[in-house]
Amino acid sequence: MKRILLLIVFALFLFTTTYFLYNRQQRVQKPIGSGDISIFTSIYPLSFFAGEIGGDKVSITTITPPGSESHEYEPKSGDLANIYKSKFLIVNGANMEPWVDKVKSDLYINGVTLVIASDGLELLKKDGLPDPHVWLDPVSTQRMVLNIMNGLIKIDPVNESYFRANADKLIVKLIDLDNQFRQSLFNCEQNTVIASHSVFGYLEKRYKFKQDTLAGLSPDEEPSSQRIAEIVETIKQKNIKYVLTETLLSPKLAETLSRETGVIVQVFNPLESLSQGDLDKGENYFTIQETNRQILVAALQCTAN
Repeated sequence: MKRILLLIVFALFLFTTTYFLYNRQQRVQKPIGSGDISIFTSIYPLSFFAGEIGGDKVSITTITPPGSESHEYEPKSGDLANIYKSKFLIVNGANMEPWVDKVKSDLYINGVTLVIASDGLELLKKDGLPDPHVWLDPVSTQRMVLNIMNGLIKIDPVNESYFRANADKLIVKLIDLDNQFRQSLFNCEQNTVIASHSVFGYLEKRYKFKQDTLAGLSPDEEPSSQRIAEIVETIKQKNIKYVLTETLLSPKLAETLSRETGVIVQVFNPLESLSQGDLDKGENYFTIQETNRQILVAALQCTAN
């Protein structure tokens, strides 16, 4: 009798585990759109750009699950099998997806078109590593859009004019976004943003401010007590009012700075991965960037011209 009960318990455990994994995979792999061209992307912004360019011709699957940290995420074997089947993969590059190097030969063997969206961009470096956060800069993003567009044209030349027209519309929106950033960050009392993680490299170069961060490019990096003390001193000396943390990071360190100095904690979204809640609310690259712009305006204490 005891043996039978153990078998029943084991069977229930196996069923529950299989059901959970299946539903998780379904949730992760649910594609956006219903077009004939199946596209896999590594992170959210690439999915958004590909969707804007490809329109109703594409269906898009983001490999990184909604709300997940993407820097060290690696696709499962099932993801790779689906990528080989789809024949089209878009990645950011700039060391954002180290796993790609491990499967490049398999991608080639399976006839997968690989688009590296950051190709042709002048990449910044931090601690000897390329900074991958190019999509936050509306100007750099325009090159990424062209790279994705060219990839789509390569696999579907019949719809070239359609893809070019959609890419043009997207670039116009990015030019407008760049203008909004330039105008609103032109007249500011502060020139330094205090942040938990180095995501502002391209924005600080483009819009002429500085970032002073607790951690480097890796969100898992733990700052030393000396580094925290240096940041506290900078906050006091410059009378800084805000410290920026991120949507996918613990706010613990930022809250520590808040207790030490009285700064207000604001959450900046680096757009690597939107939460399912954000996606359900209809948030997208442009709505999040508008919120990010307002946060930078507050953090830098900018005023209208």
